[in-house]
Amino acid sequence: MPDDPATPDQIREAHPDWTDEQVTAEVTRLAKPAEPPAEKPAEKPEDLGDAGKAALDAERKARRDAEKRAAALEKEKKEREDAELTENERLKQENEENRAKADAATAKAQNANLLAALADKGLVGSKAKAAIRLLDEVEFDDDDEPTNLDDAITAASATYGESQFAADAAPRPPAPRNNAGAGNQPGPEPSLRADELAMAAKIGMPAAAYEEMKEVRTLEDYEAARRRLETANQQ
Repeated sequence: MPDDPATPDQIREAHPDWTDEQVTAEVTRLAKPAEPPAEKPAEKPEDLGDAGKAALDAERKARRDAEKRAAALEKEKKEREDAELTENERLKQENEENRAKADAATAKAQNANLLAALADKGLVGSKAKAAIRLLDEVEFDDDDEPTNLDDAITAASATYGESQFAADAAPRPPAPRNNAGAGNQPGPEPSLRADELAMAAKIGMPAAAYEEMKEVRTLEDYEAARRRLETANQQ
């Protein structure tokens, strides 16, 4: 807050020789608010002279150059941030695509191995594909081989009936193949180990069919083996 204005008594005490008119004038003067100092008018270029104009031009140019550099740095920063964002998005998309491809390959390998495992149990063709749709919670190991197929079949059989998982009728053995110039000779005998022959007999599959199916690892392998068996049965 501003100081309280001086009183006449204070003025007389400070100036005992003043008259009443002088005291009154001083009280009036001190009671007026102080006026702010007048602003110095801006100098006009024409008032600066050649040296002043050159200095003013240099200052203005330096300011414009600084503003240009700041704008360029801001633009460069934004472009760099946009490029980094674009690269991150590209890498993210590639990772998602690779993950989707890996998942699809895993699912394909698991389906093929499941078909091969069902073929070992005498389920092939459309019946095997139908059986796969009825099986729930089949688990696979790191090589995408089913690990609990028997349990899954037992559980599904309780729901859908055992006939859905009964082995197909054993396919006919391959007919003798025609060999031009050498007469009608039978094809080569299956080369199975004793345990493989025992497994083929256990699941009711002819040795030739078991030999075709035992190396099946993918869906393409299974389809190729199935076509070879069908061709052999039609001859």
